[in-house]
Amino acid sequence: MKKMMKSSTRQLLRTTIACLTAFLIINGPVWAISETDVLNKINTEVNTSGNTTTVDVLGNRSIIDWSNFNTDNGEVLEFIRDGGANFAVLNRILSGSQTQFDGKLLGNQGHIIVINQHGIVFGPTAEVSAHRFTASTLGLDMTDADFLDGSENFAFKTGDARGRISLAAGAEITADQIELLAHQISNSGLVVGSGNIVLLATGDEIYLASESDDIVVEIATPNVNGFNYTITNEAAGTIQNDTGKVVLAAGDTFAQALTGIQNLAYAVGDYNVEQRGSIQAAELEAGAAQQIALRPGGSTAADTVKLAAQKVELRHALDIPGDLTVDSDYHITATDNLHSGGDMSLTGHLSSVVLQGQAASDGAMTVDAGTNILMLQGASSQDAMTLTAGNLIVTYANLESQANITATAAETRSNADILAADDLTVNSDLILFGSADQTVASETANVHAAGKISKSTDGSIYIAAQNNVRLDGDITADLGGVSVIAETGTIHTGEGDALNIAISGYSDDVWDNTGADLPYKGSEGESLSKAAIVLQSGQDLTIGPDAKLNAEGRYVAPEEVSGEFPYGVDDRPAVNFLAQDALIGGYVRDKGVPSDIAIYAASTEGNVTVQTPAIYVSNNVKAGDATVVFDAYDTVSMPFLADVVATSEIEFGGFRLEVASRQCEWLEDAINGGKLPFADNPEAIEAVLGEGNYVLRGAGQNNSSISDGRQWVLENPKAFAAPLAVLEIPELMGCPVEMQAAAIELGISDDTLQMTIRNSLAMNPNIQPCDACASLVTAATILNDADGVRLAAMNQIFNTLAPADAPFTPEVSASVVTAFAQLGDQDRQYALAAEYIDAFARYVAILDTELKAPIGDPVVFALEKHGDTLMGEQANPNIAAYILSQVMPEGI
Repeated sequence: MKKMMKSSTRQLLRTTIACLTAFLIINGPVWAISETDVLNKINTEVNTSGNTTTVDVLGNRSIIDWSNFNTDNGEVLEFIRDGGANFAVLNRILSGSQTQFDGKLLGNQGHIIVINQHGIVFGPTAEVSAHRFTASTLGLDMTDADFLDGSENFAFKTGDARGRISLAAGAEITADQIELLAHQISNSGLVVGSGNIVLLATGDEIYLASESDDIVVEIATPNVNGFNYTITNEAAGTIQNDTGKVVLAAGDTFAQALTGIQNLAYAVGDYNVEQRGSIQAAELEAGAAQQIALRPGGSTAADTVKLAAQKVELRHALDIPGDLTVDSDYHITATDNLHSGGDMSLTGHLSSVVLQGQAASDGAMTVDAGTNILMLQGASSQDAMTLTAGNLIVTYANLESQANITATAAETRSNADILAADDLTVNSDLILFGSADQTVASETANVHAAGKISKSTDGSIYIAAQNNVRLDGDITADLGGVSVIAETGTIHTGEGDALNIAISGYSDDVWDNTGADLPYKGSEGESLSKAAIVLQSGQDLTIGPDAKLNAEGRYVAPEEVSGEFPYGVDDRPAVNFLAQDALIGGYVRDKGVPSDIAIYAASTEGNVTVQTPAIYVSNNVKAGDATVVFDAYDTVSMPFLADVVATSEIEFGGFRLEVASRQCEWLEDAINGGKLPFADNPEAIEAVLGEGNYVLRGAGQNNSSISDGRQWVLENPKAFAAPLAVLEIPELMGCPVEMQAAAIELGISDDTLQMTIRNSLAMNPNIQPCDACASLVTAATILNDADGVRLAAMNQIFNTLAPADAPFTPEVSASVVTAFAQLGDQDRQYALAAEYIDAFARYVAILDTELKAPIGDPVVFALEKHGDTLMGEQANPNIAAYILSQVMPEGI
């Protein structure tokens, strides 16, 4: 029984081994390539020695048909030719199965062509080296005779097998020119060109001309079976051609030399380029009938890049030293940053361009979309920026160009600023939706907004240009102001000179600090105040008959600046209006009253002409508190005011109105020169606006001696009053300027000073009030010691005669008196110090004995008014002690 079982077991084992052996012989791959695998050959000899098979090329062209082209690790297939270079070998594999190449192929200086329509796999140990290497799973549509005659026009056409080419991790192909042609290509290995072209192409028909001529890839017929024509550079794959071009063409019509990339797209099947690994090249051109995708984790580095497909997805960053061109039938999506050292062109013909990262070009930037452009991180260019969309342009960060910006769409939306160094043109409505102030500006040229501009979110709209600002549509800011500045040019609508649009803005200085900045800033460049509308041009500003200015906000009346509203509003410094009475050009100028400005329109070098009465201010506090200002270098004209005065049918008012001509010094200048409206009859405008609500200002720039720049309320030089009937004091009427200056110095009113002088004259008729006022003002100027020379002189003298750490004794005081008596006329330092001490003594004496102003103790007043110089840290304390010893009564 045991023998029978053993015998049966041995028989079964022999049978199984025999079957397995037969199966492997019939179905398994044959690894070792040898001369016996040659089915047909022309102009060549094939010899095998050990692991090396050598192909001797006998002419310029050879053809070999192989039954097997598989190699194992360690095997070598070498092509050689006497004389070395300029030969080509066509290898056709007719095995009926894919080629597994794991060995080494040496092509030396030849062009090695390998065709297997069932597929070619380069394993992890495969190495290929040649002058030119072509691997294809498409058949070569060329007669043997044409090939042998040297034809360079290769036409590869599909067969039934539709094989693929793949390179495993570790496989290497190195050649001056490389072409991998198939229905599907996958690379996890290393493909290295050395200066000419590296081509990976998938399609039904592929045409290769000479090395420097065209490459054409086509889908012969619509792919109804949904075949996969994808080219994939896997994460482990590298395609490199540092001094040449890499071309990836998937199911596309690609004519690189003539027209760049053109699409021949079909709805069924996959015709994609997937870049997951590394590409390094001088030039990269890729075209796909469906999609090009640069996947996360990949690296694409080329001096210039051209990509074209139905859809393009850029999901890793591109930093291209040269031009970047992306052309899509439908949409482009970039999720990371894009940078080009040259020009950047992004085109989505029928759909959108979505840029989630920042786009930056050191050259020109062109973005063109059939529907929408979406920029989440903004864009910048050193040369012109052109954005064109059929529907929307939306940007969430700044658009900046060192040249022109032109945006054309049905609508443009921006969450940030749009900044151009040169011309800025927006050929659409512009919606600003950022949560803060937003700026649309040209640094050196012009701004043209062809449509409406609106902002319904927090913040103001700032439109600025060095030259002209052209506004063809209305501007509305719901929660902030509108500022339009044309530094040296005009603000206008259309081809004319006048602004003829509606502008609406909002401002609130009291509660929200909201609105557009008024033009004059603080010492640190900070905003001093806000308005709902600010218009300022360098040349003439004409607000045309079709214009409408509408300001809304909360405004405070002048009398409430220090009244019930705790903050108060005084916008005068923010428009360079005088805010305190001041001595300018030898006269005390009237500051007027505080103003809360709602609308400010000005020309810095020309005239302001207002041709529309459609000026509205809606005040949420109380009607009439807001101020409207028209400020001209030369002339302000408001021709419609005559009709307003003549008839009540024209709606105008509900605000204070201040008009200014910086040329005028006196009211008579405005009247005689026609510089300000109704200058000869301001009461007529007050009858419309209310008493005190029409103010005329000037800055006296027609007087070359005046350079202050601030604008005061215009009045004529005061006429001399008639003598008083009861108390004749003619001296009081002869020096109004000196008396006003003295009153300002003392901080009292003109009337109070008049009364004080009358009292003094009653006690001492010999007092000369005009001389006293002039002397007081002169002494005050010396005590101000604006340049600090007098304090420096006193410190130098007293540090020698009465050092700061020494007590001030009568003996020390006497030595100082002696020194001043001996050196006052000889030494400049002593002269300056003596001038200061004399001025202090004269100042106190005038207050004490002549003017007798109601300011308390004269010495205390003088110290409080001008004592900072004497009491400062830099001053020797014995200076003050000496001066007080000279002006205070003995014994005090």
